[in-house]
Amino acid sequence: MDPIIDLFNIVLKISFIGGFFLLASNLIKHKKSTNAKVEIQNLQARLSKLRLSLKAKVKKKSNIFRTSFTKTAVTEGDMIDNSLKELVDNTFESSEQFQKYFDQSRKIVNFIQIENQIGPATNEAVENNFMCSDFKTEMDIVRIITEMSNISSRINSRINEHNITYPSKPIKKVDAMVFESLTDVMRIFKTDEEGVVTDIEDTEKKVS
Repeated sequence: MDPIIDLFNIVLKISFIGGFFLLASNLIKHKKSTNAKVEIQNLQARLSKLRLSLKAKVKKKSNIFRTSFTKTAVTEGDMIDNSLKELVDNTFESSEQFQKYFDQSRKIVNFIQIENQIGPATNEAVENNFMCSDFKTEMDIVRIITEMSNISSRINSRINEHNITYPSKPIKKVDAMVFESLTDVMRIFKTDEEGVVTDIEDTEKKVS
């Protein structure tokens, strides 16, 4: 009888130890999952804050564009006015909207060049044909877009890691922020990354 009791006790101990390690393993996984979700949420909050900063900068750019029309009177509802309003109304929620911002900026720059009867552009001017006359504002916008692109990449990387570990509880990825004019943004950012300090953080404080 004693051997049976001893065997039962051994099985009971093994079950207890196994249950303890299983519980510990689940707690560790839960903690990792929670930490990943918190990190993703923090990055998404940062992305939303940058989006507000970007919209503030683009609104400033639109006003600069508007004052650039010195010969043509911009009236409510005309083609130029609508283009400037579309620039401001961009929500920057998807890659398509980011590309639309650059296309719209180029369209407005073309209006200004036609008004001023500017001749054939140099290669540099063609590359930067979405910029307004305020270079600092443009650099602020470029830096914000670059950071938003990097953060989107980090978010999707963490989401991908989470979804592989927990396939039964997948998290939807955010827009990857990949668009045609991103190459222009990266080129300008790389060229100017040693440049002047911008007031992006001040803008974020104002819109928060």
